[in-house]
Amino acid sequence: MLELYHHGTSVCAAKPRIVLAEKNVPWTGRYVDILKNEQFAPDYVKLNPKHVVPTLVHDGHVIRESTIICEYLDEAFPDVPLKPDSALDRVTMRMWTKRLDEELHAATSVVPFAISHRHAVIANGPEVVQRYIDQGGPAQRERRKARLERGVDDPAAHQALRVYDSFLADMETQLAQTPWLAGARFSLAEAGGIGSGGVELGVAERAMLLLPLGDGPQSVADQKGPPSCSRHPGGHADPFLRRRGENLVVHLGIDSDRELGRWPSTGHGNTLLPQ
Repeated sequence: MLELYHHGTSVCAAKPRIVLAEKNVPWTGRYVDILKNEQFAPDYVKLNPKHVVPTLVHDGHVIRESTIICEYLDEAFPDVPLKPDSALDRVTMRMWTKRLDEELHAATSVVPFAISHRHAVIANGPEVVQRYIDQGGPAQRERRKARLERGVDDPAAHQALRVYDSFLADMETQLAQTPWLAGARFSLAEAGGIGSGGVELGVAERAMLLLPLGDGPQSVADQKGPPSCSRHPGGHADPFLRRRGENLVVHLGIDSDRELGRWPSTGHGNTLLPQ
């Protein structure tokens, strides 16, 4: 039995869902509402002491950390392989997944919170709001309160968007040279890129419409069209959407009414979220 503990807008949880969808592997979803602090429930903490999603349980064996989960799934279910054939391309793939973990991951917690998640926290009422503020202890209390109050005006949101802008530009440079990030076919690099970048892509580009990212030719302020996405025909999402021919929201299984608070519904629902 394959069980995935996940949340709809967790970028890390999206990565294994994409891998499972690519491989057409059946799985059972265990929904953990991180916006209601369900990741701190004692039963879940036994599975994941870091209080994060995703967690994979395969026939009773617990696997944590999204990149490791994706590697495990690719090896445990080898049909539709998601690693390149050549050793050098596999190195390239792992460089991308390493960069996603080390460079982009921190920004993925800031951007969606500034645009959408804070609204969901506030909508859950004063008790949940106070629990969120107090969660990090006295040292984090004012920081968390500011995140709730300031949204995209928070300086941390500005910095996170700069990280996104730079990282997506690097992706475009690579994709001008190869069909996919790590060679000739879709791999774990794309699964991670869509998971880490795709879920937030619409969020980041909405925010970049509002925030200048600095001076120089890469600045949003210097662009005549939509920020950042104008640099690549079809937008930053183009390599993952136009080449794949699929709707990102459907592929990731996001129910935007439930997950994204004030965002309008996409109408697609939880396509990949088993009940």
